[in-house]
Amino acid sequence: MTKKINNKKKILITGAQGFVGKHLVGCLKKGNYYKINTLSKKFCNLSNFKVFKNILIKYQPNFIIHLASRTVPVIRNRKEDRLQYINTTLPTKNLVDCLKYCSNLEKVIFFGTIEEYGLAELPYLEKLIPKPLSSYGIAKIKALNYVKNNLNNKIDYVWIRPSLIFGKNDNKKRFMGSLLYGLNFNKKIRVSINSQIRDFLYVGDLCRFVKLLIRKKEMNIKGNILNMTDENWINMNSIFFYFSKNIQSKLKKLIINCDDKKHLDYYSSGYLLNKNFKEFKFTNFKKALNLTFNL
Repeated sequence: MTKKINNKKKILITGAQGFVGKHLVGCLKKGNYYKINTLSKKFCNLSNFKVFKNILIKYQPNFIIHLASRTVPVIRNRKEDRLQYINTTLPTKNLVDCLKYCSNLEKVIFFGTIEEYGLAELPYLEKLIPKPLSSYGIAKIKALNYVKNNLNNKIDYVWIRPSLIFGKNDNKKRFMGSLLYGLNFNKKIRVSINSQIRDFLYVGDLCRFVKLLIRKKEMNIKGNILNMTDENWINMNSIFFYFSKNIQSKLKKLIINCDDKKHLDYYSSGYLLNKNFKEFKFTNFKKALNLTFNL
């Protein structure tokens, strides 16, 4: 009997058990076009070089989507710096150093963060010199520098800097996730809502874009860094006007507004994305909120 040959492209996803990872796995499995292999910290210590090496040798992926990191924003102290190095910077370094063991690799998609920019000029452009404030942002910059210094043009890769991601099953430590948690469990929630501007990105759009990156053979992105943004620059004072009146009234009863007195703005320019991916269309922000909150 002739053995059936599986010609599906193989995708390896690190950090697949996180908020974005779960959505991405679900998106990529639709249509059954790819063979998906996932890694999670619970079963694979990506801070261990030998472990990462054996994983790549075993799976021999065509595409790698590197999500694994310690996604703890805002905080900056020595303890967090150390934790970020172990869980964010080191896994990226190990991945880069182990890529030589991949025989059929076509592309690596790395995930950075809008927090890499920090105090850089607004709106954030890819060409700006980052000035991160948080341990998370600093760890990502260190990881990016290692990628740039060691990959160069040897391997096709892109470093995505997504805006503030939201969607169903969002982490309750994120802004939108905390609103979902409060509504679902009728719990009081402490958030900072002032005049700061935020740049939100629907997780469904991010997943569709990653799918596009996998299909797209060539990407002429200078520096290999790309902001993922719909330029959804929302003044937080007006955020609730995007919700229905029913949801607005419920949230007003649950929210405890914490004035952090920092009022830092975070919003990116989508110039490079619009230039290189004119075919990509974002979901309307109000519709994305409806999908997230089941309105």
